[in-house]
Amino acid sequence: MKKIVLASNNQHKIEEFKKIFSNLQILSMAEIGFCDEIEETGTTFVENSYLKAHAVAEFLKKKHIKATVLADDSGLCVDALGGRPGVYSARYAGQHDDAANRKKLLQELKGVKDRSAHFVCVITKIEPNGDCSYVEGRADGRILTKEMGSNGFGFDPLFYSDELGKTFAEALPDEKNAVSHRAKAIKELKNVLKVEAFPRLSTRDLILAKAQPEDAKAMLKNFWSQADTAKFMLWEPSKTLKEAKERMQKTLNFQKHNFAYFVYEKSSGEPIGIAGLKEEENEVFQDCGIGIGRDYRGKGYGKQILKALIRLAKKLGAKKLVCSCDHENLPSAKMQLACGLKYTHSQNAVREKNGEKFVQDFYEINF
Repeated sequence: MKKIVLASNNQHKIEEFKKIFSNLQILSMAEIGFCDEIEETGTTFVENSYLKAHAVAEFLKKKHIKATVLADDSGLCVDALGGRPGVYSARYAGQHDDAANRKKLLQELKGVKDRSAHFVCVITKIEPNGDCSYVEGRADGRILTKEMGSNGFGFDPLFYSDELGKTFAEALPDEKNAVSHRAKAIKELKNVLKVEAFPRLSTRDLILAKAQPEDAKAMLKNFWSQADTAKFMLWEPSKTLKEAKERMQKTLNFQKHNFAYFVYEKSSGEPIGIAGLKEEENEVFQDCGIGIGRDYRGKGYGKQILKALIRLAKKLGAKKLVCSCDHENLPSAKMQLACGLKYTHSQNAVREKNGEKFVQDFYEINF
């Protein structure tokens, strides 16, 4: 089980993370013996979350404890105030006093017409090997002229959420948690942690694995250069090795936040196509397209790939897997039905690559 140390002793936050990441071991700073006060001297949310994560990571290193560290920093940014309170949100009035902070904010915005604002949450992640990354969540809205609602804390009674059509303090906890900056950052973090545990998939004849930069030339030959293969995909055929390398970089970038696979044929070891999944919403996954080169069709490889993705979606805790294809792509439709998916609906769509209109059919399977 992956071990995570949260750079916090806030019990509410600890329990929240334990509930969300139930498959991980979540530890607080106190549980690892870290008692130092971490000074938040940064001027951005990224800097402050990094300072907290780095301090705990260095402590773990000295103690020879291997664990991933997470640290977050969040606050309110008001456009008319140049982004303030920002990183000083919790102590905007000089101390940790929510009522005083709200009073000061209203005073500074007295007579101001542009009251647009947003909450930001940044979560920094540092791995035992020192690799560092961060995710960010944002909730947009505006500051009211008076407080409304009694739930929440901090600036919630003044922050009118565009998505909810009410203040965070008027919203029920579940409503706020569905759209808050913190919820969005945690959702991104969940995607990152899932993808980092990138499982290699195996079928009778195929291996689905992470894309490798050195396979650009083989993918150009076996897949990316074929116009008939690209017909129902979102990309244009690659004509040169340079273009293939550029497409490879896009694949590697997409792979950072999604389960994007290269499909390898076991008998030849050649990369022959692509497949993948992405989480569209909580516990609902969608395929990222399944494609194989023309020389490898008619062997039942498509079914093997889709069945492997169905198994992966189940393993990831999906409640539903949604797949789609061009209405004219009859082999794909037949494959999805054969793998247990059911047709749900069709809709008009436009190909981003060339503006061509087409009908998109949707299929799904519930778990």
